[in-house]
Amino acid sequence: MADPSHVKDAQLLVNKLVEIASGMRQAANLADQFAQSIAKIFPNDPISVPPPTVTGKKRGRVPKEGKRVKDVNAPKRPPTSYILFQNDIREELKRQNPGLPYKELLGKVSEAWGQLNEGEKKKYQDRADRSMADYNRAVLDYKGTANGHAPAAAAVPEPTPEADEEEEEEEEEEEADSAPPVKKQKAVKRRNPKRKSPSLLLHLYR
Repeated sequence: MADPSHVKDAQLLVNKLVEIASGMRQAANLADQFAQSIAKIFPNDPISVPPPTVTGKKRGRVPKEGKRVKDVNAPKRPPTSYILFQNDIREELKRQNPGLPYKELLGKVSEAWGQLNEGEKKKYQDRADRSMADYNRAVLDYKGTANGHAPAAAAVPEPTPEADEEEEEEEEEEEADSAPPVKKQKAVKRRNPKRKSPSLLLHLYR
């Protein structure tokens, strides 16, 4: 025969668990009501509003913070030795490999550049150095003209937004092609243990 005190303690425990479950259900209902009230007060909450979709023929471009204003009249920086080599063999590689994707074409350019000896690379480097020297002199002359009496700006046509975007894309492609591509190591993803949702705990007591 069970001890009456044990039965009484068990009954008290059950009653307390029932009270806790009831309190948690009430708290969950209050939380839902509070969330609905907040949604009515702040209907334009950025969390509930999806971001606008960018439309147009151009891909979405995020403005860079602190980007310097480009001077369209300033001398353009000359290509590097690698770009000069790429310009020399790119059309020939296209004829030899019709339909080859641009990324794979750049890979062949990089492979061909790696097969050049030091003397052949020096020829391209000398061309790049001469172009850079001319560029530096042109920059000095341009800065001197800008500090004095600059020519009338109306003589230079103002670029359209489309032309400016295309020129920026060309510069980005030149920067990406200025050096042979480097293989990136794949990052190992760590699996984080799944945590039980608070809603699951509430469901256990309902």
